[in-house]
Amino acid sequence: MAAFFLDLCAFQTLAVVHRKTIETHGDRWLMARPFPSSGCYTLEEWNMNDKVRLRKNQRHWDLANIQSDVIDLIHLESAMTALNLFEKRQADIIWDKTLIPMELMDVLKERSYVHTFSYLATYFVRFNVTRAPFNDSRVRKALTMSVDKRRIAGRIMKAGEKPASTLVPPGAADYEGPAGLPYDPPAARRLLAEAGYPGGKGFPSFQYHSNSAKQHEQVAVELQAMWRQELGIVMEMRNVEWKVYLADQNAVNYELSRSAWVGDYNDANTFLDSFMSQNANNRTGWKSPRYDALMREANQALDRRRRAGLLQEAEKLLIVDDAVLLPLFYYAGINFYRPEEISGIWDNLVDEHPLYAVKKKRPNVAPR
Repeated sequence: MAAFFLDLCAFQTLAVVHRKTIETHGDRWLMARPFPSSGCYTLEEWNMNDKVRLRKNQRHWDLANIQSDVIDLIHLESAMTALNLFEKRQADIIWDKTLIPMELMDVLKERSYVHTFSYLATYFVRFNVTRAPFNDSRVRKALTMSVDKRRIAGRIMKAGEKPASTLVPPGAADYEGPAGLPYDPPAARRLLAEAGYPGGKGFPSFQYHSNSAKQHEQVAVELQAMWRQELGIVMEMRNVEWKVYLADQNAVNYELSRSAWVGDYNDANTFLDSFMSQNANNRTGWKSPRYDALMREANQALDRRRRAGLLQEAEKLLIVDDAVLLPLFYYAGINFYRPEEISGIWDNLVDEHPLYAVKKKRPNVAPR
């Protein structure tokens, strides 16, 4: 039994699927028509790069409480296109964070349809601990302690993101993270000198690995400037397309890498479990028998206080003692919808909004 077992049961990976359809169609079972569904909606249309149309499942056990007859999920790649459709009331909700034009948030956040809230997600930097000089924890700590996270959260992020000191965001159920490494440039310089690089002398230039998106580039520029100013070291930016970025990170083919994690369920485990030695999501080269033992013990513990203590000890090992990653900021959740026109949406840490509860209060009204 796991303490977060009920959260796992509500997670999409444990949704009920139709066994006979899978046995008949194998890995193409999603293409079977009619699509077998035990959920609130059935799949009526799936047009690639266009839209998915869902229709109320007339055989659902709770049919009377499904609020919408039809829901269309629109495929878009441009945030500006999404905003234009929303402004013209050709779309009712924007949930996808990649379809929100963050560069306009200074203006947009004043509008009544923009809703921001605490979100279980963290933006951080991974260190490849197998490559010198980042195989020295003093170097990793020095880089972490020389970053002014408030400057990054305030200058670049516009939706209320907060500086991060831990990997697990505040608000995770039954958990409070340890004190992370502080912002302390003088101490960072001393650590770098102890590692053999006084004033940054002899420190090799290194690459910061990121996918090509404006915000990530802006964060990289800030990090580059801080490390040059505070430590006297030189960082080069390596921006690559998404597929290359993922492949390189999975292969631990980088020195420092832009990273983020969004909680799958409301428990610290969804963040900390990823850094166990054999977890494919680790992607740092770091292995710690002590960390693995703490996580295994925590995953079996049912006493909440004892479990929280074990998880806190594990996170301290990860972000303070070994400084395997550099937490930068906690994401803010962002949704676009008009409460006077749409009901059934409530802010929550994991940004989950069951479609059966969503309802349009009135028809679209053309803007004046």
